[in-house]
Amino acid sequence: MPYRYRKLDLSIALFIAAIIFVFSFLESYAETVEELKVKIESSTNSIDALEKQISELNSKIGTYSGQAKTLKNTIASLEATRKKIELETKSTEAKITRTNLLIKSLGDNITDQEETIDSYKARLTEAFKEIAKIDSTTIITTLLEAGTVSDLNAQVENIARLDESLRDRIVKLNETKNSLEKNKNTTETERTKLNSLKQTLNDQKKIAASAKTIQETILKQTQNEEATYKRLLIQKQKEKDDVERELVKQESALKITLDQSRLPETKKGVLSWPLNGVIKITQKFGDTDFSKAHSAVYNGKGHNGIDLGGSIGTPILSAESGAVKGTGDTDLTCQGASYGKWVLVEHSNGLSSLYAHLSLIKVSTGQSVAKGQTLGYMGQTGYSTGPHLHFTIYATEGVKIGSLKSKVKGCGVYTIPIASLNAYLNPEDYL
Repeated sequence: MPYRYRKLDLSIALFIAAIIFVFSFLESYAETVEELKVKIESSTNSIDALEKQISELNSKIGTYSGQAKTLKNTIASLEATRKKIELETKSTEAKITRTNLLIKSLGDNITDQEETIDSYKARLTEAFKEIAKIDSTTIITTLLEAGTVSDLNAQVENIARLDESLRDRIVKLNETKNSLEKNKNTTETERTKLNSLKQTLNDQKKIAASAKTIQETILKQTQNEEATYKRLLIQKQKEKDDVERELVKQESALKITLDQSRLPETKKGVLSWPLNGVIKITQKFGDTDFSKAHSAVYNGKGHNGIDLGGSIGTPILSAESGAVKGTGDTDLTCQGASYGKWVLVEHSNGLSSLYAHLSLIKVSTGQSVAKGQTLGYMGQTGYSTGPHLHFTIYATEGVKIGSLKSKVKGCGVYTIPIASLNAYLNPEDYL
């Protein structure tokens, strides 16, 4: 066999060996990918099952909120809430497991793609060298080495096929490189999700501990007696009315003339709802049945916000971007008589928003927040006969954070948003 043919056969043999190596490598890689896919699918199924149970418990908790306020119903609601948070914690743990598996899968894929690219490059380099040798051979030498015209045609066709195969491999090399970059970007996204999930898990554990404390406190205060619970509710209602009356008196003294031109047009969509999913308004703004029943407290001005029902641990979202003007917890100095844990956000459109009765606050004074950012979680701190969000909208120039010195027994000086009565606006005008 002429040396010319031997060189050509050697280059083709090297190229074929490279392909066999790459495909055998990818075959072993596929086994690992399949194992990870099975684990990821298992985690997803677990999450779906947990989310279904959580949804069922949320419905159950909602049913309790519509029932008579008895010790039995309150404890049952708190027990359902505790189980719901426990399931949410398990769901978050499963999501963390799934995300870790996804990151591992992407990491393995990235490593293998990098090794595949290196392998392609090495084998292609060898093949290009062989082609370069072929290209350097003169036409006369090729003609002399070819035994017949048929041999010459076969040699030319082999060279053409090799050249075409190399072009295909270069295209696949570029495709693998692009896929590699995409996987790297996806990995960074998944790592961000993982950090967020870990923070959520930490929050859920704190909320669970808080819910358990509420349940234990009620049982301790009532000694599991319905009559004692009824007396406790009456006492808390009186304290709440007294504190509200003090606040209204102080706010009535604020005579602030508002510049209406600084307020946005009253239309839907100026603000976003502070909760995701189905919105349930349990008490509206202004003259509601509740405010009419306590007219002395509201000074004829009605309910100063809207109440949105839900369950403990529901994320509370900022209705618009802005800056946190202040946070506080009235329970520290006046247990169960006012807003409990609250956050006030000042927006750039002339409005400020208040979020009260939170179980956990996630922001701090001066912090910039984005629209839809989690400010905290729904709870039943302060005066709250069940979990809900009290949501108030103010004209910014008419509200400030002040100190209220209470004369109510057991209460002291507490920090709270204070506004002139004309600064309270109906949230539904902007949502």
